Amino acid sequence: MDMSLAEDAQETMATLAPDRFFFMSPYRSFTTSGCFARYTEPAVAGDSPDSPFQQKLRQQFAEA
Repeated sequence: MDMSLAEDAQETMATLAPDRFFFMSPYRSFTTSGCFARYTEPAVAGDSPDSPFQQKLRQQFAEA
């Protein structure tokens, strides 16, 4: 947990460990641990399920 002390207001926020990943989009969200894949794909129109970004993401999960 991280604490924010800005302007005397404390706020507790959940944080992820360095080896964890959180992804959220209008279509799906997930958290994973111990998995790693890196790819480069512009997120142009990435909110569309048929976009190259979403297709590449699906491909990465299929190969995992």
